[in-house]
Amino acid sequence: MNKKEILEKSRNEYKNSNNDEQQRSVALKGNTIGMLTGIILCGVMNLIEHNVGYFVIWVAMFFISNLFIAIKTKKGINIFIAIAMGVSLVLSIAVYLSDRGVF
Repeated sequence: MNKKEILEKSRNEYKNSNNDEQQRSVALKGNTIGMLTGIILCGVMNLIEHNVGYFVIWVAMFFISNLFIAIKTKKGINIFIAIAMGVSLVLSIAVYLSDRGVF
């Protein structure tokens, strides 16, 4: 094999391995928008129904997800979302426990 054949084979393998950076970027932006929308909707539903049990679980899942993304990417928006989710998690756990009469 010569150099051109090796490069062509490598390019074909890369294309077929789902490593498209644009696709990853779009997916990350879509997830970010979806999570922000979900946070707002859960906050509104929490104000209407005042039932935070499922909200606590939802916030915990996305806090860990955003914390991982923030650590890996070190981008400002991801760090901000992780901090916001962490604060939301602490507050929602406090509300949940106070509703149950723990404190």
